[in-house]
Amino acid sequence: MPVFDPYGCAMHPGGRPPKSQGPDIGQRIAAARRRADISQAKLAEALGVTQQTIATLERRTSTPRSSTLVKIAEALGVSPHELLGIEEIKPAKIATKGRLQDTLQAIAGLSRTEQTKILDVVGDMLAARRARKAG
Repeated sequence: MPVFDPYGCAMHPGGRPPKSQGPDIGQRIAAARRRADISQAKLAEALGVTQQTIATLERRTSTPRSSTLVKIAEALGVSPHELLGIEEIKPAKIATKGRLQDTLQAIAGLSRTEQTKILDVVGDMLAARRARKAG
């Protein structure tokens, strides 16, 4: 009998997601790991498991326990909802959708390395602007 899970997914008493979600969870873990620009070995190290464990999860031959899924999500900087494929309720958008918002959404889909490069460039531009205003 499924029990309530605070992350919105019916879980079996053993703490594993239903088998019907197993394949998709593995694909989403792999995709989130690649977006985060983290190797299986680095993710395994962060979780205190072997690289083979991560490979098994991603190949969808095993499904993680809910507590492990939360740890994976934290290590990858995503929500457990994303890994489970559950659409989160988003707050109503106040600002109008424009070029900046479209660009920010596109940047969110890049790897962390790519995002860091963009942030470095923007930070340099803002620092130069502050320096011009101050001088």
